[in-house]
Amino acid sequence: RPEFALQMQGRTSIDPRWKSIHEDGSDFPGETHPSMVSLMTGEAVRNVVMGVFNPLIENHTWVNINAIPQFRPGENVPYQVYTTFEDITKKTKAEQALRESQSRLSNILKNAMDAIITVNEDQLLVMVNPAAERMFGFEGKDIVGRPLDELLPKRFRKKHPDLIRTFGQTDVTARNMGNLGILWGRRANREEFPIEVSISQVNASGGKFYTAIIRDITDRKHFETQIQESATLEERNRIARELHDSVTQS
Repeated sequence: RPEFALQMQGRTSIDPRWKSIHEDGSDFPGETHPSMVSLMTGEAVRNVVMGVFNPLIENHTWVNINAIPQFRPGENVPYQVYTTFEDITKKTKAEQALRESQSRLSNILKNAMDAIITVNEDQLLVMVNPAAERMFGFEGKDIVGRPLDELLPKRFRKKHPDLIRTFGQTDVTARNMGNLGILWGRRANREEFPIEVSISQVNASGGKFYTAIIRDITDRKHFETQIQESATLEERNRIARELHDSVTQS
């Protein structure tokens, strides 16, 4: 921004109009500006990021600063500092937006009620959220990097990877795996339990990744079993009553 560059001319490092800040938003005092540090130490200061208030947009412009001390022949104390400013506002804002997005995603994963896991193309676990740790009984640091197989009963370990690979060859980005029948997970204590799973895939710079949202349906299956048993018992009682009435009337 040429207009802003003109406004910067003639300012000293301690000029309050800089209103300079660090990347974390804290004040950047003039005496710690790269040019001042370079002048006082006689050493080059490179790649310092600073936010400088730009009155034209009423916001901070982000710059990458390099300060190089200049010496007269035979002297070891600099008489001036050559300082360059590179506008990196777009890059800094993009990085900030990425950090905010990652923070939001981290909060979603942390607070999700369902277990969420991500595996890479080799079906190695690269992410498990706290709910997944609780569900399967593993700590994330112990299971990340391990094969997905370790969360499955042994009888499914051969078939399940093929299902994921087949899904990865489709153009479908997400699907519910419930149409495959009841799926089963395996806890760290080797207990098997019924689960519902929805899976999605995404291509990233590091390859293809699969994310599964997993719900423990043990309680639901217990309830459904109780309903079925109750219905079966009621049907048996009805038949018994009808037989009793038939015998009595005859």
